Amino acid sequence: MNIGGPAWQVSVLVRGLNPDQFESQLISGQVADGEADFVDLRDPELPILRVAALGRSIRFGDDFRAFAEIRRAVVAFRPDIVHTHTGKAGVLGRIAAATSRVPITVHTFHGHTLHSYFKRPSAQILRLIESRLANRTTSLVAVGTRVRDDLLEAGIGRVDQYSVIPPGVDLGSLPDQVSARIALGLPLDQPVVLFVGRLTTVKRPDRLIDAMASVLQRLPKALLVIAGEGDLFDETRLKAEPLGPSVRFLGWQQDLNRVYAAADVAVLTSD
Repeated sequence: MNIGGPAWQVSVLVRGLNPDQFESQLISGQVADGEADFVDLRDPELPILRVAALGRSIRFGDDFRAFAEIRRAVVAFRPDIVHTHTGKAGVLGRIAAATSRVPITVHTFHGHTLHSYFKRPSAQILRLIESRLANRTTSLVAVGTRVRDDLLEAGIGRVDQYSVIPPGVDLGSLPDQVSARIALGLPLDQPVVLFVGRLTTVKRPDRLIDAMASVLQRLPKALLVIAGEGDLFDETRLKAEPLGPSVRFLGWQQDLNRVYAAADVAVLTSD
């Protein structure tokens, strides 16, 4: 599971299930090159069944092998509920559940791929697939009302299928700002703007750097801290060079509570 909201939420869900009432099995694929694995970095003790053929890129041979392995795991485990997350895993997992006669299926949309991820023909095919799968899904969860409304407008699911459940945030475990900045080697006397996430096209790190250039015209002492990596890491560093020490790259961080505590402002620039 690559670093991000879905991995965090799945980890919290698995850890939060009462073992006296639920027996669960977590199935996940492999992260792409240039990305960190959430389990390795943040939760190495999380029990997980890894499917080597399951990855983000569309490769029909690997995808078929991944589906076969997921279905074998579902048949062997005989679950009452299959709860899927993310795009490809959501598609393969729900098809595996449907063909294994699992009574209840749930899918959580942590966002959607209706735009910005794929070219129009591919996006239309994915929309059709999601629409068909929604008809075979017991319950759909969206992490926000905007996500739900976009999906409904695209013809994916019915209103009565959706529940909107925002991701939970533990606000009680943040360290104080001074100790967080000292631990990260950040200055105590500068306003810190924080970006946490993958440096990839849909996250628009180019927009982030452009915005920071404008901020520095008004707040010359501001510091942009970027926690994360991705396929655009080198390109983003190159774009940030004219801003000099006003941009700092931390790479992937294990303790995000500390990173957030160090910031004055957290920003997202995604499409």
